Amino acid sequence: MRPFKTLDEQINILMDRGLQINDYDNVKTYLIQNNYYNVVNMYSKLFQEKENQYISGTTFDEIKALHIFDTEIKNLLMKFILISEKHFKSIFAYHFAKNFHHKPFAYLDTSNYATDNPLSLTQTLSFISKKVNELIRSKKDNSVKHHFRIHNDVPIWVIVNDLTLGIIVKLYKFIDNKTRNNIAKELSTILSTNINTVIQLEPNYLDKILENVLSIRNCVAHNNKLLDFKCNNNIKYIPELYNSIEIDAKKSRQSPFHVFIALKCFLPKDDYALLHNSILKRANNMSKKLKVSSMEKILLSYGFPNEWHKKTMKIQQKQ
Repeated sequence: MRPFKTLDEQINILMDRGLQINDYDNVKTYLIQNNYYNVVNMYSKLFQEKENQYISGTTFDEIKALHIFDTEIKNLLMKFILISEKHFKSIFAYHFAKNFHHKPFAYLDTSNYATDNPLSLTQTLSFISKKVNELIRSKKDNSVKHHFRIHNDVPIWVIVNDLTLGIIVKLYKFIDNKTRNNIAKELSTILSTNINTVIQLEPNYLDKILENVLSIRNCVAHNNKLLDFKCNNNIKYIPELYNSIEIDAKKSRQSPFHVFIALKCFLPKDDYALLHNSILKRANNMSKKLKVSSMEKILLSYGFPNEWHKKTMKIQQKQ
């Protein structure tokens, strides 16, 4: 069993390992409010030259700056992923309903899908069916219960609000190619507002992007660090998404940075501009508290190109 150590003992261990503590009381307060493990164990390795030995001159303020940056980036991504989720769900529900509105509960009919994975489809539809029944039987008033009582149906545009993004992503994979392409066209229109050119997104590309968005969403929801995080899918390189950003097209695109860029497919221009400018501002704020070498390593750990915060311009926002 690992022995308990007081904050004073923990701080002394950090100093023994070469970490500079400029304001002892402030460090102590920060650690008790934010959890020693969540700050030191999760973010200090980047500042170590070897295990349990900090690079000469490293201060606690640098670890704190990285912890704050990671927290802020997680909050920003979660906020705008939720906006992206709302847009994607709405687009999906519209196009599904447009094609399959001839009978009640069309989204529970397996014949409305074109998947080669019937087991996964059946499991997904079973989950949706249970959710619908749960809401219909609920003692509390809700839109699902209301529509069922009045229309003896719960259309996709109603139940979609009560389904997770993960479920909708699965349904997008299961539906027919025509509907998949129509949804991709809608997202291509959103993308065009961000890149000032028109390109047609492929449904298979969107599948992988959406899975990576889900990975980031889950990481943030569980309060895990984004630093060094890798999504499962190495997404296709689409040069138009990166505009003037210099990246090596041969390198992996599984990092939080590439999900941030891919949100251009889901966020209209003003929303994306706010996300972009907010991340840029926080990167610049962090850079003022770190050595240049540390800043380079941190950007790389999130997948950002070197000196991204210096080379990237703000996107004009509506006043």
